Amino acid sequence: MEELLGDAAIRGDLESLHSIIAKDNYILDKILVGSFKWKNSLHQAISTGQVEYVQNLLEIKPQLAEVVDVELGAALHIASTNGDLKIVEALVELSPEMCMARDRDGNNPLHIAVMKGKVNVLKKLVQTCPHAAQVIVDRGDTILHLCVNYNQLESLQLLLEMIGDPEFPHSWDVNGNIILHIAVFSKRPDIVRYVLNSTEINVNAFNEVGWTTMDIYFFVQNRHREEVDPCIQNLLDAARAKRRLHMLVLTPS
Repeated sequence: MEELLGDAAIRGDLESLHSIIAKDNYILDKILVGSFKWKNSLHQAISTGQVEYVQNLLEIKPQLAEVVDVELGAALHIASTNGDLKIVEALVELSPEMCMARDRDGNNPLHIAVMKGKVNVLKKLVQTCPHAAQVIVDRGDTILHLCVNYNQLESLQLLLEMIGDPEFPHSWDVNGNIILHIAVFSKRPDIVRYVLNSTEINVNAFNEVGWTTMDIYFFVQNRHREEVDPCIQNLLDAARAKRRLHMLVLTPS
């Protein structure tokens, strides 16, 4: 019976869903208590984009939205991965606190939406639970660092516009890098331009090893001379970025 329910979820077969439940009134409760031997039917339906089936399943057993799978995370993680806005809306309406749920890598659904470039989903999740956008990933990154690492400029713009904390863009990762350090190191001129023009970020901030953004630029230039976009140096020069050496003040001995 459990396997039949899984097959129905994959196909989005509502007739089979209701027929199976009529024969076994407690089959969905087995998912809640962890005794379901087959794959989670809600997760399967979300994975195959069966919106109507998901909506029916949640009407029958809304607690399914809170079940976290060891491998896949919560239903909201899967919906955020796929970019299914209607399913995301249905899930957060029932359980908005699942925006804070973590998968096995320490990511919440907002982190997933950024990494997958699902901007509409990210917007809905931030509207539902703004605090989830400020949760640190297990490895020490902020969601803004994820935006830069995954080259998601639109997500970065959205987050900085929606989160009103003035300290948000100045957050450090585990290595003491602000997002501008990462953008320069990753050779992302569009992000460098946006951050410099739209925030009051300190262009001469030191990271953990004492490098400024200009130090990082020249490090990357020396390592990948043919690959560095000179536009980045022009942007840094216009922002009066300096190398660490030029910021040291020498006093007479």
